[in-house]
Amino acid sequence: MSILAHVRALLAPPGRRRLARWRVLVENIAGFDTLLRDLNDQRLHNRSLSLRYRAKSGEPLDRLLPEAFALVAESAARTLGMRHFPVQYLGGIAIHRGGIAEMETGEGKTLTATLPLFLNALSGRGAHLATANDYLAVRDADWMRPVFNFLGMTVGAIRGGMSPADRRDAYHSDVTGRRQLLSTSYQARVQLDAFDDPMFVGAQGQAKIAAAPQSLASRLYRYLSRTFHFEL
Repeated sequence: MSILAHVRALLAPPGRRRLARWRVLVENIAGFDTLLRDLNDQRLHNRSLSLRYRAKSGEPLDRLLPEAFALVAESAARTLGMRHFPVQYLGGIAIHRGGIAEMETGEGKTLTATLPLFLNALSGRGAHLATANDYLAVRDADWMRPVFNFLGMTVGAIRGGMSPADRRDAYHSDVTGRRQLLSTSYQARVQLDAFDDPMFVGAQGQAKIAAAPQSLASRLYRYLSRTFHFEL
């Protein structure tokens, strides 16, 4: 990189700098994607087990991200006939980094969510997908279950009227779908108060800006990640 290009990069808005770093990650994911396509199902499953071992051994999830995302993409292609687009990788990275990925209906939100869910479930502590209602929680869990099962992960969904035993089983899954954790009014307050440098990743491959949580959202994220758990 020339000195002028380096100076321009330093002077670029924070959202653009993040996007540039994330595009490098997308290129790394594409490199793994090419490699994984040639593996048979068993070897692909073994790569997933290897990632789980590395995550549970304390290796940072950010270091595992490119291979983990590529594994999910290959699993989705083999089980659902759906392959992630680069912009969905960007959305997955934004979510994993504690940001917001805004996507329109039909742009692949559910498929995008499989990426950070798998990555964050590797440590064995589980990952939750909060949706608007019970119907969506169950629908999305059933729809994406083959992607996770192919990689050796279990999927559960929380809905009203479940028995304590069924609810416990769902919470013990690697990936769990459930209704949103916060009230609608509180979510609106978080969105209005929390983001002074928002970046939304659009599905046309154009990043409108991407998300860095600030103030209230940042504190809420740190609190939930540190203290929120279920005891049944």
